[in-house]
Amino acid sequence: RGSEMHVQAWMIGSVPQVTWAPPKEVSRWPLFHHLGTNLRPDRRESGELHGDTIWEAIIDTEDGAERLLAAWEWIQLPGVLAISDPNAVMCNAQFVGADGELVGPLQEAVFANMILHATPWQRVVADSIQDGFGSPASATRLSVPEGLHPMRRLRAQPRVPAM
Repeated sequence: RGSEMHVQAWMIGSVPQVTWAPPKEVSRWPLFHHLGTNLRPDRRESGELHGDTIWEAIIDTEDGAERLLAAWEWIQLPGVLAISDPNAVMCNAQFVGADGELVGPLQEAVFANMILHATPWQRVVADSIQDGFGSPASATRLSVPEGLHPMRRLRAQPRVPAM
């Protein structure tokens, strides 16, 4: 794991908020990196594995480069990994709309879910489950493969040291 600190999803509430106006074209978004995936020790009543995953991007703001964090809970259903609740994506962003104003709760949820869909989270969580969550691979920073999905290609931003 090197010198990277493993960030827990619940920690997002204590991270400073950043104001971000997401570009309309997802291809102009910053590259999101996997910070960690956690498996809950208990299974759901119906026996499914579940946990959370957390991702980070460095965004340019008026105050300079800042960390944008997003996390969500997932559940392993037969044959697929799914988000537990699309309305419960945690994020430290205050989203700004095209009009320059902060968006309302509905648009906030849309932007947060766009972050989720701009990452290869299902593959990363599946790899973490397969690795048993004990190997360094579960905390490795990963980049989005260019051929993942034509609508999900993200342009990498210059990286800055972790804050």
